[in-house]
Amino acid sequence: MSAISTWAEGLPQPLVSQLIVLASSWEHTYNIYQLHKHGHNFGQPLTEPNLKKWLNCYDMKKPLSDESLEYFKPLFPDDLDSSFFDNLNDENAPPPSDSQMEAVFNNLTEIDASEAIPDVGPHIFPLEAMFTMFVCMPCLALHGKEPHEMLKEARTGDLEAMCKLIRIDRSVIFDSEVAKQIHEWALDFKTVHLKRIGDAFGKGLPIVSKKKIKLLFAQYVYDAAHHAGVPLTTPKIRQLFDAITQDLTGNPIATDPDLAKVCSDAFYHSLTRKKKPFTKQAHHRDK
Repeated sequence: MSAISTWAEGLPQPLVSQLIVLASSWEHTYNIYQLHKHGHNFGQPLTEPNLKKWLNCYDMKKPLSDESLEYFKPLFPDDLDSSFFDNLNDENAPPPSDSQMEAVFNNLTEIDASEAIPDVGPHIFPLEAMFTMFVCMPCLALHGKEPHEMLKEARTGDLEAMCKLIRIDRSVIFDSEVAKQIHEWALDFKTVHLKRIGDAFGKGLPIVSKKKIKLLFAQYVYDAAHHAGVPLTTPKIRQLFDAITQDLTGNPIATDPDLAKVCSDAFYHSLTRKKKPFTKQAHHRDK
């Protein structure tokens, strides 16, 4: 029996498959981010250059386009319910088998972000998909906030928030409220403010470590389980990442090399202190 199958004993399907997807898909996001961070030459435009549509992505109420949904489709096995949170806790569903666990796990680990870039026409990434990977993920991983929250702070004249967001997404200076704020600072000769904005614009994407990305996806696992009505303790979530490492390495006692550096208290607080991308419901301490 695989380590993942052992970890999944007693948990309902399809919740188990979707938690494995969340825990495993950190690498796809990390690889794509690294390619962009280090200026990888993709040979064609990364996405459709449409400023209005890009800035509209900050509106969290807008659904993903069909093109973006098609881009994310390879992350899921063909028979996996990708709705994520609809009727996850099915008490009548059979327990997951080894073959089911292996299908989910193998599908995720076989994705190579540097080679498996989908052909979506004149550009590589659908606009919303690129926004998700290059704006949403860094905002959540680095600052524990969603893009629309950071934009709201920047619009009110919060210089620190504005500079953080500019480093992640330079296009945000074209938001009408942000542009108005910068214009007012220019008229008031607030050179310190303008210099900080210029510095942020020149620095570009911050470094996002594997540990931060994994902690972000561990948050997803934690919150998805609570949302499905099957709350998992933080040690149980750490065990999932360890189980993935064990199956990848063939070492039955291996631990995740990045999360092993995070003590129990820090791991707990990283999962529970920040706002969650999937739900705002309160959680109880479960260490």
